[in-house]
Amino acid sequence: MNDKTNIADCIKAVSGINFDMHLRLFAIVIFFLTSLTGAENRTAALKLGYVDFPPYTYTDKDGNAAGIYIERAKKLFQSINRKFEAQSLPPKRLYQHLAEGKIDFFMGINTSELIKEKTISSKQRLGAIELNAFFIKNREQPPKEMTDITSMNIGIIRGYSYGSIHKKLSEEKLKNTIQYVTDHKSGFGMLKLGRIDVFLDYAGPSAPYLKADKESSIASISLLKFDCFFVMNKQAKDAQGIIDGLDVLLKKDNKPSK
Repeated sequence: MNDKTNIADCIKAVSGINFDMHLRLFAIVIFFLTSLTGAENRTAALKLGYVDFPPYTYTDKDGNAAGIYIERAKKLFQSINRKFEAQSLPPKRLYQHLAEGKIDFFMGINTSELIKEKTISSKQRLGAIELNAFFIKNREQPPKEMTDITSMNIGIIRGYSYGSIHKKLSEEKLKNTIQYVTDHKSGFGMLKLGRIDVFLDYAGPSAPYLKADKESSIASISLLKFDCFFVMNKQAKDAQGIIDGLDVLLKKDNKPSK
């Protein structure tokens, strides 16, 4: 073995070492970047859509999302190391945005046909809401149950499904007239003006308007109670994992105290 051979062998050996080191360094960098991307995906803020539904979800005077469900969601998401950004939307547009993946989740009734096939819901309930039929106290034949309002002139908020009651009331065989209103305030306004016989609204959001009714002219009957859930688009990042994590916490919170 001559000196030239030894020099050539040394160069190959050193080159091999450098190549191995570069390869390992490259692998470490790729692993690090992949880990960062995974962590970023896990901590990226999801998009919450909500409607004006006080005291559960609404926009406060400073323009921020507020309400019982908003605050509870913040605590639950913090517990599973997740974040969300909230956006107020009209009811119909909220369902459309959720179905199209423009928002990741909302909190409420999960019976809308528009989102049924494209979402998953928590098994544990977030809470419950009560649907009432409001009417003027001195009417001759006040409604006493659901069947009594089917022949009346009914006011409902545009975009609300009312747990599929809207669909039932819209059936041709029922002799009623549906009047659409834009919000809670306009619904009670039409009721007082006699433009509708009954107004369907939920107990929570209606409370401020009943409080403002100085004449105490409005009465109501309870129609149904609905459970509310976290409802998430299936295509949202780690949708099932998030729902599973929320279910664990909700189950613990919902467990009756002894």
